Amino acid sequence: MRKKLNIGVYLLSLICFFCSAVSVQAVDGYSVDISIPSKEQACVIPPGKDFYVLGDLYGVNTKDNLTLTMDLLTLKGDAVRSFKSTSFHKPENTNVNYKLLSYYAGTDRKPLYSSLMPDLVYDRNNPDTFKDAWRKICFDTHHFAVLVSGGAYSRDINLNSKEGNSWKILPQGEYKIVVKLIKDEKEVAKSVKNIKIGVSKDIACFRFSPTNHYHQIEKYAKRNGIKILSDPLVGFWHPADNFLEFHNNSLFAEILPKWRWNDLTEYQNNHIHLFSYNISETSATYQVEIGTAQKQGIIENNDRFTSYYYSYGEPQIEGAKSAEILKFNRDEFLALTRLDLNSDGNDNMLEPSKLKKSTSILSPKENEIISVGQKFAITGLVKPIQNVQSSIISNSDNTFEFKHRLSAVRYIISKGNQKEIIIKNIGLTRVLEGRKRQSILEFEHEFKLDSKWRGNVELRAEALDETGKTYHSRPVKLKLQIA
Repeated sequence: MRKKLNIGVYLLSLICFFCSAVSVQAVDGYSVDISIPSKEQACVIPPGKDFYVLGDLYGVNTKDNLTLTMDLLTLKGDAVRSFKSTSFHKPENTNVNYKLLSYYAGTDRKPLYSSLMPDLVYDRNNPDTFKDAWRKICFDTHHFAVLVSGGAYSRDINLNSKEGNSWKILPQGEYKIVVKLIKDEKEVAKSVKNIKIGVSKDIACFRFSPTNHYHQIEKYAKRNGIKILSDPLVGFWHPADNFLEFHNNSLFAEILPKWRWNDLTEYQNNHIHLFSYNISETSATYQVEIGTAQKQGIIENNDRFTSYYYSYGEPQIEGAKSAEILKFNRDEFLALTRLDLNSDGNDNMLEPSKLKKSTSILSPKENEIISVGQKFAITGLVKPIQNVQSSIISNSDNTFEFKHRLSAVRYIISKGNQKEIIIKNIGLTRVLEGRKRQSILEFEHEFKLDSKWRGNVELRAEALDETGKTYHSRPVKLKLQIA
């Protein structure tokens, strides 16, 4: 967003080194504001990860003879990455037909020419220049964008400076981003932001949709010092998130293997906190983030991987306060979160907007007697389980395939000498804002019991893997009183 720093923010930033941005010089109305990396933990960048430097320019017009530079400096002042653009970005110097680029706004890619996606910058007269890592900088009259290589990803880029020096993986430590605007060989504006190359101790793993879910996890993560990947990943270009002029623009393009690689670099050597809600089998949360945890063999390592869920299965339902965020204990792989009394008879189909506190029993407890009718539904979820390394497939697009998972729940209903076993599949279809969303870890199971079950009944639930075997976890038991 285009907004200037006030003097209070300026003075505060002089005091605080970490992740601060300071407009240290402004001449003749020119100024520079670095917006990305944004703030706080977003400025902690893991070794090897690429990152964007994005921001806004003020006081610029098309007649200006301007140069924009961006340097990444050590605290000693040594430049470890340097970029320079000597003129406004020429749209034709954007390779919109790059073979690994996916575009989602129709067949006409012309809007990409002016989107300032630095990944695509090249000299149209020499296609080989697309691989120049030092060339990935551009600016117009309002904004600038730079792609800074972390020194590891080289699928479509040569990791060298303009002078031919090799760009190695940046060592852990503190650095300064310095962006300068130069007019007629005179510096007219400069902005500085401090970042850190290092491993975040704790990081969140979750789907960013729907909005109420995102905000609830965001609050929880902030309270508990858990990093959220709030800044755009290199290769994932949705300028409406970054630049005011694109605010109502639906333009979206991505280089899938690149942004997925930059995504998974965040989930190495730290504690991953998985918030299980609305996670589809094809999502990056599952295929990339949980996938790289599978490859590391840490899914059931409680020091490296923790799973959470909403106490009653949804962030919020009508008439109830926001759900609590609960943690799976070490020996828990299955949780039953809610009983719905107005069920529709269709397993694994749920529209949260139709739920009400008055027709649901929230967060059922094992030691309480729960009164229900003969017809009801049980919602719940399971944790991921560790796959053996030989069965995990690492794909060229930086996703992972792993098939070993909890795929069904076996219910054992008993009353005296009567017993019935019912097996139902895990995998929920949730209707959110009119669209069906798949969730591979959640379920909604419908029951319609015969009259013989009236009275006090014990319901026991246990998770089964894809082979039909009971997984080594404590079963969940509920005491039901069937009307």
